[in-house]
Amino acid sequence: MSNTGTPPTDSPSDAPNGASDKDTSAAPKDPATGLQDALLEAAMQGGVSPAVTDAITQALVLVLGSGPALAAYQGMLAAQSANGILYHNAVSNQQKTNLLGMAMTAKCVRYMLDPHDNALDDILEEELKP
Repeated sequence: MSNTGTPPTDSPSDAPNGASDKDTSAAPKDPATGLQDALLEAAMQGGVSPAVTDAITQALVLVLGSGPALAAYQGMLAAQSANGILYHNAVSNQQKTNLLGMAMTAKCVRYMLDPHDNALDDILEEELKP
């Protein structure tokens, strides 16, 4: 008898020590390893779908292409933050100057009303010291 067209099959008696090709007594596989094996098998059989490779390529190009835009955005954000701090400090200094001006005006008016008050002379000299 000749075996034309049919491949030989392994029977359990052909395997060493009675083991078969699909041994179920092996340790359970990790699900991630099973997925990797399935992907590897699919890639070996017919390759990966062109839609999958296109999607991955587009995602990578998106990530690489958005880098300069994100860097520019972060630079503008830092500049606006610094600008906000600048205006905050300017307003704070202006308020201090206005408060000092009002206090000095009040002291000068008080001094004009009572020029013989020596306490005011000491206060004015103390305030005007550099």
